[in-house]
Amino acid sequence: QTQKSELSNAIDNLVSSNSRLQALLSQMEDTCRVVQENAQRAKQGLAERFDLLYAILEERKGILLEQIGKEQDEKVAALRALAQRYGERLQASTELTDTAVRALEQSGAAEFLLASKGLITKTKDAAKASLGEERPEPGFEKMDHFTLSTEHVEAVLAKMA
Repeated sequence: QTQKSELSNAIDNLVSSNSRLQALLSQMEDTCRVVQENAQRAKQGLAERFDLLYAILEERKGILLEQIGKEQDEKVAALRALAQRYGERLQASTELTDTAVRALEQSGAAEFLLASKGLITKTKDAAKASLGEERPEPGFEKMDHFTLSTEHVEAVLAKMA
C-alpha cells in the first residue's frame, strides 16, 4: 500500500512536471515567434533607413555631378571663345604680315613709302596687342574644389552596431 501511494505521488509529480514542461515549451515557441517577428520588423526598418540614405546620397550625387558638368561646360565654352578670338587675331596678324611682306617687295619707292607708313603702325599695334592677350587665370582648369570629404561619415558608419 505504501509503495502504491509513493508511486501514485511520483506519477502526480511527473504529470505536474510534464505540465510545467509543456507550458515552458509553449512559452518558448511563442517567444521564438515573437523573436522572429521582431527581427523581421528590425530588418525591414533597417532596410528602409538604408534605402532612404541611398536615396539622399543619390540625390546629392546627382546635384553635385550636375554642378561639375555645368562648371565644366562654362569653362570649356570660355576657353573655346578665347581660342576663337586668338585664332581670329592670328588670322588678321598673318594677313597683315603677308601685306607687309608684299609692301617690302614693291619696286617703286613712292608706292613703298605710301604703303609702309600705315603698315608700320598696324604691325606695331598688332605686336603690342598680342602681348596683352587675355589668358585664363592660373588654376582655371582645376576642379578640385568639388572634393567631398566622407571620412567622418565613414567613421560613423563603421561604428554602427
